[in-house]
Amino acid sequence: MLDALAARPYPGRACLAGRAGDGTPFWAYALTGRTTASRARILVESPHGDVEVRDVRDDGEPDALRHYVALARRGDWLLVGNGDHVVPLCNDLAAGTDIGDAFAVPTFEPDPPIYTPRIWLGVRTGSDATYLGWARRAADGHAHRGLVSAAEFDPGFGVLLTTYEGSAVDVRTSAAPMDIRVKAHDIGALERELWDALPADLRVGGLVVSPKRLRLLSGPAQPTAT
Repeated sequence: MLDALAARPYPGRACLAGRAGDGTPFWAYALTGRTTASRARILVESPHGDVEVRDVRDDGEPDALRHYVALARRGDWLLVGNGDHVVPLCNDLAAGTDIGDAFAVPTFEPDPPIYTPRIWLGVRTGSDATYLGWARRAADGHAHRGLVSAAEFDPGFGVLLTTYEGSAVDVRTSAAPMDIRVKAHDIGALERELWDALPADLRVGGLVVSPKRLRLLSGPAQPTAT
């Protein structure tokens, strides 16, 4: 099990990257929800390859903080994250914008009193580094941003970034990446490990990308593999 993720009673949204035990790299995103509206969501792959977080009801009212593109692929860039910053960031990076300039734009979510951090994870085809970025609200109300690059992971190791670290009752924001151990021996086992690490009463869905497939995780339904 991904112990560092499982240890968070309410992780909110999570970005993960690393290598399974057999050395296969992965990039992943997962989301949980503490309200009925937040749990009434599903991940859907669009015809052009993005993955969208949508309301499970066809006539549900759109909410930019709950419904967004969680995975975008543009050119040789892949980006996952928790809001409407994902597509603009991926577009900018694919267009050649310096990563330091691109990540300086997103800010935290306008959802007082929590002010959920924006988080994202990006990887460029052929790159040895995975980039993790975040924007969180500081005590003085300004946005504090961070950007790190994680070098090549050894098998069984990875990195995790979540929006929260408290419980669903005591929500506390978190936007600092941490090293993780991955016990899964292959990508299939990693997908199950990720799903099991999310609190059962709060989990909504997730996705795992590896070099040869994309898999969506969502309850008892069979995930989509491409």
